Amino acid sequence: MRQQNNGYDDSVLEACWDAIRNMGSVDQGAASIVQELKLNILRIAGLAGLQTSDQATAFYARMQQLGMSKSMLNMVLLDEKETFESLATPMTGFEHLDSNARRALAAAAEIPETILFGVAPGGLGENGASAKRDWANVIASYQETRLRRALTYLY
Repeated sequence: MRQQNNGYDDSVLEACWDAIRNMGSVDQGAASIVQELKLNILRIAGLAGLQTSDQATAFYARMQQLGMSKSMLNMVLLDEKETFESLATPMTGFEHLDSNARRALAAAAEIPETILFGVAPGGLGENGASAKRDWANVIASYQETRLRRALTYLY
């Protein structure tokens, strides 16, 4: 890349772009799925007959009224022969998608997950001190090899 860019390397963020985009896609997908996790069930006595008879327009007007009352008042107004229930649909597998996206971003950025996301370190007796120390050494090495000469020149 340096040869193509006349001696300049791409930004360190360029390597992370795909991983950031993928992580955003996972988060957007989860937001879409979360909105559909609840299934509302309305039981109406004689529903099949209502839809095909001359009372169909009254039935559809009633359904619109129920929808409006649920969205505006956050409640459902029911007749004595109607029941309403809301079932929760379990969402499984998202934690694996999210952790894989986080791992991919940490790998592309070459930053440990404990530093990049503040993830609690694993292991017995591990409190994150070694990861912080290792990361500080990486930064110090980068500063020494990439910045010292330029900063000394400017100084």
